[in-house]
Amino acid sequence: MRRKDRPSASPVYDFDRVKAGRDVSISHTEHHHYDVHAASGGALPSGESSYVAHIRGLKAPIGGLRERGEELNDLTEFCHGDHPYMWIRAEPWAGKSALLVSFLLEHESDLTVIGFFVSDPVADQNDHRAFTEAVLDQLAVLFPDQRARIADARIYRDGLRNELLTLAARREAEAGRRLVLVVDGLDEDAGESPIVTHLPSRPDPNLRVIVSSRHCPTLPIPHGHPLGGIRHYPLSPSPFAADIKRAATAELNALLNGPDEHRYLLALITAANGLTATELAELSGMAPYEIDGLLQAATGRSFRTYETAMSSRPGEAADPVYVLAHETLQHTAEKQLGTRYLTPGLSRLHSWADHYRNLCWPPETPDFLLRGYFSVLDRHRNLDRMIEAGLDRARHDRLRTHTGSDATVLCEIRTVQQHIRDQPDPDLISTARLARHRDYLDNRNDTLPPDLLTVIPLRLLTVLVRLGQQGHAESLFYFFRGPDRQADVLARIAAAVSRSDAERAALLVDRAEARAHTITDPYLQAVTLAGIAEAVAGHDPGHAEALVHSITDPNLQAHTLAGAMRAVAGSDPDRAAPLADQVEALAHTITDPYLQAVTLAGIAEAVAGHDPDRAEALVHGIADPDLQAHALARIAEAVVSSDPDRAARLADQVETLAHTITDPFALAITLARIMKAVACYDPDRAETLAHTLPDPELQAEVLTTIAGVVSRRKSPAPNPVGSPRGLVSRRASPTDPPELSKSSKHLLAHAWSISRWEIPIPALPTVDLFALHTLASDLINDQGHLMP
Repeated sequence: MRRKDRPSASPVYDFDRVKAGRDVSISHTEHHHYDVHAASGGALPSGESSYVAHIRGLKAPIGGLRERGEELNDLTEFCHGDHPYMWIRAEPWAGKSALLVSFLLEHESDLTVIGFFVSDPVADQNDHRAFTEAVLDQLAVLFPDQRARIADARIYRDGLRNELLTLAARREAEAGRRLVLVVDGLDEDAGESPIVTHLPSRPDPNLRVIVSSRHCPTLPIPHGHPLGGIRHYPLSPSPFAADIKRAATAELNALLNGPDEHRYLLALITAANGLTATELAELSGMAPYEIDGLLQAATGRSFRTYETAMSSRPGEAADPVYVLAHETLQHTAEKQLGTRYLTPGLSRLHSWADHYRNLCWPPETPDFLLRGYFSVLDRHRNLDRMIEAGLDRARHDRLRTHTGSDATVLCEIRTVQQHIRDQPDPDLISTARLARHRDYLDNRNDTLPPDLLTVIPLRLLTVLVRLGQQGHAESLFYFFRGPDRQADVLARIAAAVSRSDAERAALLVDRAEARAHTITDPYLQAVTLAGIAEAVAGHDPGHAEALVHSITDPNLQAHTLAGAMRAVAGSDPDRAAPLADQVEALAHTITDPYLQAVTLAGIAEAVAGHDPDRAEALVHGIADPDLQAHALARIAEAVVSSDPDRAARLADQVETLAHTITDPFALAITLARIMKAVACYDPDRAETLAHTLPDPELQAEVLTTIAGVVSRRKSPAPNPVGSPRGLVSRRASPTDPPELSKSSKHLLAHAWSISRWEIPIPALPTVDLFALHTLASDLINDQGHLMP
């Protein structure tokens, strides 16, 4: 049955809907001016996404689709029906991709179609990461209001993809259109996490999904997924596709059996997964007319061409990319050429890249070296060169100029860090350097100059002092503007050196106080003095108390004294007890309910180690469930080693309270605290729970804590008695094998791949001291480059 009253066909996107969705990037000039301009990615002037434009050139049948009207009608009929999934199956060269790309580009106006075409010859287009990026690219063009969110998402992009697919389906329903997702070539997926496992298991009622594969592929379809129980749509081979196959195969054989220079050109194209004629001429030394004659004769059969926004220079004719026209041709070429031709071809690409790197990537750098070479490295798992590319600032500056944004570079860094995580012995130095460079790129994309507190994190002051680099640590003082920040830096350094050099610590505290007293704002001065008091309380509690009593604001005085008491409790529990009485009395005079609750929570945390009963009593007097849960989690963390039964009971209470917390971030912080406590007796369980945290930096903090625990012990500790019912119900058994599921290095490598680079630093002294020394040296050596 065919519907006769459907709207006429329309282009894939309505320009009026998407023209506002072009990328806008901000470039930072040497005079600290910020120029806003359209970037090359995202929406093109035509209104298409850059991915769709790429597929149009690479996959669309030359001369248009022929004699597939019935099949196109079947696709349209399915999209207007009730079933969520359609699975097309056919043999290679049957014309699956030609049919689906034609449907993507031309369809009825009450459909909105987005798609992904698994392309094995193109190394970075054959896994779930590429699938996610392609779908997000198209959704960002359809819905410009989501572009910033898509660009900012550093991790959980798969989850964001599914969330936005649902949002898009609902928006299209409101507009009277149906959303369709096309995924071609499921059997060509080369990723470790197959695309089929990422397809929606409960798609929105207004979403239809069309997939294709060869016959009888072995796909890991999740149990209960709607794709597992549907009828397959067998696609009969197109006679036109069969003719193209015969001609293409004959041409490829002619190239393989022809002159050596033809095989050499073929080897370069095969190794690179596509090159322009200009790039081939530079690589091979052949005359352009020789290359043009060979390639143009084969175009449309053994070779396809596509243009990119960067494949020609201003004022010059287009310089299209030549690529083998079908994945079977790519596989045949690889097999027939073998290492005799492909190894020299790869070596030539590496030498070519080295040449331009030595020139600091000048403006005339070929597009392939900036945007295609990394994919070749990834395909061949050349991790050393991938790391080198991920840390090459000159290349990244050129890429930013070339494309208008840092999106390509950030994606490359994510890929390299993922590979490092997967290594048997992760290279922590490289992944930390990559994280630091990634943070630098993130900062320069802001509309304001990067905050120096981010460029040189305060945590690293302690690292430098621990390595005996007090002088370098003190020199960081000059990186910070404003007496409040400078005083804070000096106080932190004083706290770090206090155990080894008390006299120097006292001098630093004096300098910090002197800076604080230059602050004219009374409240800011009080806050700064409070920070100094907390920093020095651990090694000079008397001085800390004196500083607190110099603060005249009663609310701030009580709150600060509670903070100082936490530091005192760690070094002098006897002194902490009477101090707790004093602070508790002050806390009850605080008029601000929230600040009073925060202060009581601080007292509870401070006394938890030596008087947990009192700590619990204080917490149960807090009415705010967020603060109460947070404080109980801190107590559990404090007593987990000395009283695991109590820690387990408190964890159970926190889980109960967590269900009443409405603020997602407050909930995540509370759960992160509990996970840190769980890490002390069941690191594997804590790691599993950590991956449920929605905030990447909280997740990284938990992973860092677990890494420190794992590095200090070779086997799980005995099982504590009394298991909470839910969150931490699974405990390590005394009979568990001594090997934990992941090493501390793997945990830190994971943390560095998702968070700011300084977050995993505190675990390095016990995990990898050599890496700690090396990263500290990096920081010292870079100080001159980071000076404002």
